[in-house]
Amino acid sequence: MGYHDRVQPPVLLGLNAKERAGYSIVEGLRSMALIAEGKPAPGCLAFDCHKSLERLTGKSSAGLLIPVLDLQWQRSTMQTSQPNLGGNAVGQVLSSDWIPALRSKLISARAGARFLADLSSHVDFPKQTGVSEIHWISEGQTIPESNLTLDLVSLKPSDVGAIVPVTRRLLMQSSLDIEGLIREDLLSCIAQAIDDVVFNGSGVNQPLGLLNNSEVSELAIGANGGALAWNHIVQMETEVAVDNVDTEQCHYVTNAAVAGKLKTTAKVVGQDSFLWQTQLNPLTNERLGVLNGYPGLLTNIIKNDRNKGSASGLSSIVFGDFSQLLIGEWGVVEILLNPYGAGYPGGVVQIRAMATIGCALRHPQAFCRITDVVTA
Repeated sequence: MGYHDRVQPPVLLGLNAKERAGYSIVEGLRSMALIAEGKPAPGCLAFDCHKSLERLTGKSSAGLLIPVLDLQWQRSTMQTSQPNLGGNAVGQVLSSDWIPALRSKLISARAGARFLADLSSHVDFPKQTGVSEIHWISEGQTIPESNLTLDLVSLKPSDVGAIVPVTRRLLMQSSLDIEGLIREDLLSCIAQAIDDVVFNGSGVNQPLGLLNNSEVSELAIGANGGALAWNHIVQMETEVAVDNVDTEQCHYVTNAAVAGKLKTTAKVVGQDSFLWQTQLNPLTNERLGVLNGYPGLLTNIIKNDRNKGSASGLSSIVFGDFSQLLIGEWGVVEILLNPYGAGYPGGVVQIRAMATIGCALRHPQAFCRITDVVTA
């Protein structure tokens, strides 16, 4: 039985603001470590929530079940100066956003991917693949019948996980910085794994990624690849636009090597106008990549490892409407502590986090890719 076979309908424990503010993953892991050593563990909210989730779902877990539905409802920044925003909390005063924090780390989410949360089973989305025909007729002429055609897009759960090693001594600390550090590591690892499958997924025990999906349009530069030029950018945008995709929502996503090359590639030879520009967001002071007026995002999840003809080390770039990418969340995050891993002699324990995620494309024609970009 796989992990996703144990996923139950989402459960809401009904934690109040004070409880959400005081929820600590480190406290739960500390209790698990003490129990594994045969020692009495002090009561803590995280472990109590875990027991409640076991009881409500009817499933036991050797790990720590996270009440993501309760935690993802907490949006306000915790402030000790305001009682209703955490001032009444004792001990732990921190933001408990789990799923929203995960999304903020996903490059696919920043590009506009749609999230479907709190799923409890496989989900099929009907999509229209053909339209009814229109006929101009003369007076009294019969209108020929025609049918629109429908298909299904299936969103199925797959498991994604990360293992983070920490020292036992670190777990025994009560610092809020330690809590934030462990959450940051777990979230970053899971986010990286999700983005990896969005772009590179093989379709075997995981979703099929944008760079491997045969239904996504692909343009070739040459038999041995080649340098990305202005005409290729225009071709990518045209390939998407001719399929009636709303290009106003489109993004480019590529890696640092491609972006670096485009920063020195002139739009027109002899003119000081490079393909990849950088703009400053006046609201956030964040520097944003821009390629022909469209947002450009960087991720080294897109690797320089493709081969074609006699060339190797080729890169890829994707253009498309990422709102057509669906990412499903099955409402359960499980954290398991392994105190007997490879670092046991040195007091190092392993923390494994697992989530159940699914990815699907509503309209593959909303994307176009080039996978034979030479950057050297």
